[in-house]
Amino acid sequence: MKKKRCKIVFLGIAVLLAGVLAFAVYNKPEKQQIVARINGMDVSADELNLFLKSEIDSTDVALKELTPYKIIQKELKDLGLIEDFSYPKLIEEMQAENENRRRKKENGEVIYGPVEYTPKTYYEQRQEEYRKLWEQERKQVATDEELRELYDSHTDWFVQFGTTVLECIIIPSDEMTKEEAVLAVDGVKRRMGEGSSLKEATVTEGLEAYLQQRTFTGADLSSEMVTMYPEIEDNIYNLAVGSWSKVIENEGYEWIFLYCESREETKRQTFEESREALEAYWEEEYLENLLQKLSDEAEVEILKPTTH
Repeated sequence: MKKKRCKIVFLGIAVLLAGVLAFAVYNKPEKQQIVARINGMDVSADELNLFLKSEIDSTDVALKELTPYKIIQKELKDLGLIEDFSYPKLIEEMQAENENRRRKKENGEVIYGPVEYTPKTYYEQRQEEYRKLWEQERKQVATDEELRELYDSHTDWFVQFGTTVLECIIIPSDEMTKEEAVLAVDGVKRRMGEGSSLKEATVTEGLEAYLQQRTFTGADLSSEMVTMYPEIEDNIYNLAVGSWSKVIENEGYEWIFLYCESREETKRQTFEESREALEAYWEEEYLENLLQKLSDEAEVEILKPTTH
């Protein structure tokens, strides 16, 4: 009787082991086909396909786009900040995350981001996380000399536009021809040269109804009313005080004459006031240039397809 019980126990263990082995084989990660290596980091066919936008895309172009990602993965791996990157493992994580999001949706819980990731979107999100880690490790602090050189070489940065006051004579083209409008405004100019104010001169020449004053500030310079008219924009910036613009033709609808009444010169922030923005720009440029340099120097090897 005792021997019979032992046989039953051994049989049960054998069945259990067979089940465990079968489970292990069934859940064994699918082998990945390795088609390239970048700085020693494997590139699987599925991973490369994420960067092939169509069937006619060049593998070289896709590998070039993939290279910065592999450089960052390699450096983080060498620093011990991530495990060896595996595309099949990434897909397993994505599937688990999608399942978690599906359950949350069914339970009415709040989901941030997409309801379901695609391999491409999940890959990009993970690489963004890797990029932040890499930047923390690779960041550099600019010297005062480097920041000063950056500030001095971009004189149009950190400029605060003052104000420009323009007197505008706007004459509809259905009331005067261009030649008549120019002749009338020439009369205004002549009377001002004789000592009349602009307003007095326009009254005398019968142009008072066409005169309007506009004050332009820095905020106005980005509005469509300015950017749509390059000639007006140029005069706002450059017309000297006491000077007239040439006649501006508004698509044949009206004739515009600008007179600069006054101008408050633009002011530029000091170096110290601009320091924080300069540091942020310098660091971003430094990291971009470094990653580009490492990408250009990367060892890219295209392989005959193998499975790992």
